[in-house]
Amino acid sequence: MFFMKEQGAELWVRVAAASAIGILIELNGIKQAIREGKWLRKSTFNCVKDILKDYKEIPSYIKEREKELRAPYRETDLNADIKGTKASYDSGDNMLITIEQDARLTRLKEQYTITSRLLNEADDDTRVIIEELYIKKRPQYTMQGLADKHLILCSSRTGRTLRTAFFQKMAMELRLPL
Repeated sequence: MFFMKEQGAELWVRVAAASAIGILIELNGIKQAIREGKWLRKSTFNCVKDILKDYKEIPSYIKEREKELRAPYRETDLNADIKGTKASYDSGDNMLITIEQDARLTRLKEQYTITSRLLNEADDDTRVIIEELYIKKRPQYTMQGLADKHLILCSSRTGRTLRTAFFQKMAMELRLPL
């Protein structure tokens, strides 16, 4: 903030008001950028990044979860020799949750199908960026390296814009907060 003692308190008030208006204009500009889709929340960005890191493992997670639902773990009954009412332990009858109703399983399937569809719809540069930087287990390049080695036919800045656009589409499809 700028202060001038010679002009008196009136100038100080004007400078303070102008500074506050500048801050409000800057905040409105940030809100506008968020609305226009130029920014993503860091938590949303990291969530999409984690989903992309697990993309190749999701089919095995789905199989593992289905296996858990079909054959749930049961502790051995230490009181089996005690007489009384015998409970039926038929997993088909007493299954609390079915495969179709399992929230975790449906979320995994949804993540996999959305990611697959968006990767198929993406242009070549976006696909290379996402696969190299996020899906590969051990990425060899950075965004700048992709641009320098001409693996993408754009600058690293344009590559970041393509990445952000892909992340925003994915966040919207997954109903994550932008």
